[in-house]
Amino acid sequence: MILIISNSKDHHADVVTEKLNHHKTNIVRFNIDSFPKMNNITIDNKFGIFSSTLQIENKIVDLSKIKVVWFRHSDTFGIDSKLVEPFRTIAINETNEVMKGFPSIIDAIWINDPKATQLAHNKINQLEVAKRSGFEIPHTLITNIPEKVLEFYSKCNQNIIIKQLARNFVSLNNKDHGILTNKVSKDDLEKESDSIRLAPCLFQEYIPKRIEIRVTVLKDKIFPIAIFSQSSEKTSIDWRRYDLENTPHMPYDLPKDIENKCFKLMKESKLIFGAIDLILTPTGKYIFLDINPNGQWLWLEKLTGVPITSSLVKLLVDLDSE
Repeated sequence: MILIISNSKDHHADVVTEKLNHHKTNIVRFNIDSFPKMNNITIDNKFGIFSSTLQIENKIVDLSKIKVVWFRHSDTFGIDSKLVEPFRTIAINETNEVMKGFPSIIDAIWINDPKATQLAHNKINQLEVAKRSGFEIPHTLITNIPEKVLEFYSKCNQNIIIKQLARNFVSLNNKDHGILTNKVSKDDLEKESDSIRLAPCLFQEYIPKRIEIRVTVLKDKIFPIAIFSQSSEKTSIDWRRYDLENTPHMPYDLPKDIENKCFKLMKESKLIFGAIDLILTPTGKYIFLDINPNGQWLWLEKLTGVPITSSLVKLLVDLDSE
């Protein structure tokens, strides 16, 4: 049995679930944005032996039968709207603690392990592991001292960017938007000095780009895609300001040593699936930027035909049948 932990808005989970159904695989889809409002859980620990079940709609799932878990999301719970503060926060925290305990009660192969996923999302940890894996990384400063940032700005030839440390979203017009990477000027830093003091900020030297490379790694398979982000002014700083008509995407052959560094990074991060972002500079250097253990890929398949979904489905089926 394969358990998919995601949410009801996850199109990637929809596509994978549909393809798994073609294999007549026993699948359980657990959307956490319906938990605990619409789905229920029971964990019974008697004499150190767990007996745990999920009730999803009218189906009772024995969690001891789960062999593989595809762990996509666990960030938005379905808390009853009738709950008001402080009880709403208490309900969220209690639900979150149950989710954290899932690896203890589900003895299965996790793609990816939740603890490894959480650590891999951390930008500070990413840089350390990437460096240990042999990658070049950008000169980086994390601080809430404005004077330190101005010094850093000068050291980096007055060419730096700011990016978020956490996965923050802001709601505009009833839609969530991620906070993207931006260049900052001396004037920006001086105007926002009081804001910088309010919380640590991540600044990096700006790395000139020939292309950017999105490297999706799935166990022993690797799918590098070149993103020609410099073809559009809109995407030149951050390709997530999508301009797909003007930014060609195509499969890319990484040098063997860079490919090996990607696999080493995955091993060091204890991940089976991950999306690594690299820069190829005009002088031919490969620079590590980021790794996302829950990275998206469907747009890459649509533009290039790379078989990431079918490879993931095959891995899930193979692991379930072992």
